[in-house]
Amino acid sequence: MLRSQDGYDPDSLYGASYLHAVSLGSKAPRAVGVLPYSQATEPTSLWYLDQVKRWSRNRWFKLPFTEWQINRDPKLKVKRLKMQ
Repeated sequence: MLRSQDGYDPDSLYGASYLHAVSLGSKAPRAVGVLPYSQATEPTSLWYLDQVKRWSRNRWFKLPFTEWQINRDPKLKVKRLKMQ
């Protein structure tokens, strides 16, 4: 059986893979999200426990929710697909 350096069996680690919360306020919805278990399970990875630390500090990522918020995102890339 494979075990991480922390002694965990990778197959026994499970839970919510993604958390997303939306607050419907009077002005506009506010959305946040986080990966509560991190992006990597290998302790030598730069992404090991990165999201866990963020989640434990209640520092979720702000997410665009409305069309206006999405279109304002400077990193927005639109790709149109055409079915044949």
